[in-house]
Amino acid sequence: MVCLLSALQYHDIGTQLPSEVWMAIDRRARRPALREAWRAKRFTMDELDRYAAICRVQRVMRPYLEALTA
Repeated sequence: MVCLLSALQYHDIGTQLPSEVWMAIDRRARRPALREAWRAKRFTMDELDRYAAICRVQRVMRPYLEALTA
């Protein structure tokens, strides 16, 4: 669930831009990993790179992708 400043920004309420996405996750919830999805072939690197470009997080994702393919 998106919450706090992220929810306000998503709904165009207020003027603050959060520096990160705030999410509420149950403590007992399963924590899926990027590596798990890669092994299950749920995405290709091209797809992941395309979505990273759309979300403007390619530089942030690069170390994770390099670790994933190493």
